[in-house]
Amino acid sequence: SRDMVDTFRNISMGMERRGTFYFTHSGTILKLLTFLRINQDDSTLRSDNVMEMMTRSWRTSTMGPFGANVAFVLEKCEEEQGVVWRVGLWVNEVLTIIPGCEEVWCRMEEFLQIFPEIENCDFD
Repeated sequence: SRDMVDTFRNISMGMERRGTFYFTHSGTILKLLTFLRINQDDSTLRSDNVMEMMTRSWRTSTMGPFGANVAFVLEKCEEEQGVVWRVGLWVNEVLTIIPGCEEVWCRMEEFLQIFPEIENCDFD
């Protein structure tokens, strides 16, 4: 996630880059989707609420299939106030709203406010 933010910042400052690609197992994708709060349910699955949870959103069978994929896309928008950079999230080829964003294409500043942990992530 940190590399994505750094790449998007570089692009917005004019340092062109076509894309960055990472490949991983579905378990790692599910951890990323958990961090992003994608398909988060209001209650947890327990033995006493199985029937009410039959329509739950969190289903590893649909979120982490064999060909699971996640893509963050940066979009440059010309708006009345000038250039605005927006982040789109694609989960298994479906444009997905980022929880906490007001629109499907989330303003970059809004995205960083929702996930401030990304800014402080240090792998060195």
